Amino acid sequence: MRLPLLAALAAVLFACDASARPNAIGLRDGDLVFQRSRSQQSAAVALATRSSLTPEKVARMRELGQSWLGRHYDLQFRWDDERLYCSELVYKLYERGAGLSIGKVQRAGEMALGHPEVQRKLRQRFGDRAFSPDEPVVTPQAMFDDPRLVLVGGR
Repeated sequence: MRLPLLAALAAVLFACDASARPNAIGLRDGDLVFQRSRSQQSAAVALATRSSLTPEKVARMRELGQSWLGRHYDLQFRWDDERLYCSELVYKLYERGAGLSIGKVQRAGEMALGHPEVQRKLRQRFGDRAFSPDEPVVTPQAMFDDPRLVLVGGR
C-alpha cells in the first residue's frame, strides 16, 4: 500500500482540534496531508495501492483523536497514552484508527544519544530518574522514511 505524502498538515490534526480549519493553520515542511480527490485517477490509485481510508476509519481516527483532547505534550517521549508527543500521536491515530502503521517503532537506544546537547536535554528532562534506552519511540524521520509514503508535493 502506498500513501501520498505532502508537505502539509495531517488531516488527523483536525480530529485533535475541532476548532482547527485548513485556512487557519500555518503549514510547515514535514507536515503530512492524506487526501483523496474525486477524480477517476485518485480512485484508481486507491484501488491499485489498497490505500483506502474509508469513512469508517476516518471516523474512528476522529473519535480517538477527540478522546485525547487536552492531553499534555510528552516531553519524556514515553510510549504510554497519558501524554503524547507529535509523531506518537499521528502513529497511534493511524495504527489504532485505520490499522496502518506508518513508520517504524524503534527503541530510544537506537538513536544518537551520545551528543552533548542530547545528553544535556536528557539530564534536564529526566534528572535522577532512570531513562530507559528500551523505551519504544517513533520519530518523524522514521515516518518520513516509510517506503509506502510517496512525496507528491513540496521540495
